[in-house]
Amino acid sequence: MIDVLRDERDEEPVAVPRRMGDIHDLAESLGEEATLHVEGEPRPLPAAVELAAFRIVQESVTNALKHSGGPAHVRVTYREDEIELTIENPMTGSAVSRLPSGSLGLTGMRERAEVLGGSFGAGPVPGTGDWRVHAVLPAKAATEAVL
Repeated sequence: MIDVLRDERDEEPVAVPRRMGDIHDLAESLGEEATLHVEGEPRPLPAAVELAAFRIVQESVTNALKHSGGPAHVRVTYREDEIELTIENPMTGSAVSRLPSGSLGLTGMRERAEVLGGSFGAGPVPGTGDWRVHAVLPAKAATEAVL
């Protein structure tokens, strides 16, 4: 992996950006497997918030495709003092028996949100057959911890 992150010309590591602006590229690369809806005015956020938000969306979409095979619907809402992330996907057929509850991915997403003073929840949506991941992160990080 280190070799992939190095520039062959100078052997220095190349930064791989992970910020909310990259969400559009992620959704676009998945085509019909993901939809993205952004509400509010996108703006730069503290680095720790940007990284946590991107990773929560990335992991949620990965889980949606892995566990349900259905499309992931991503909604990002920018508010004055927070950013809200909602990722939903249908749970069809045998996917219900493969729910990712208790997985390290969910634990990591929860930890990312909580270390910043945010909130996180994930689980089946009653009466719909959908799975939802929901996180709210403060627009100003409680800490600039490295995630």
